[in-house]
Amino acid sequence: MRWVVESYLLFLAALMLVGGTLGDRQDNGKGGAECYHARKQ
Repeated sequence: MRWVVESYLLFLAALMLVGGTLGDRQDNGKGGAECYHARKQ
């Protein structure tokens, strides 16, 4: 059962990385809260 949870977390982390990369490439000014705070500073 533990490997199921670890697989899910690994998949989720990979999905977040890919989503962040695609978001940075498009960079249309409508980023999430992290992007907003990073740009503001």
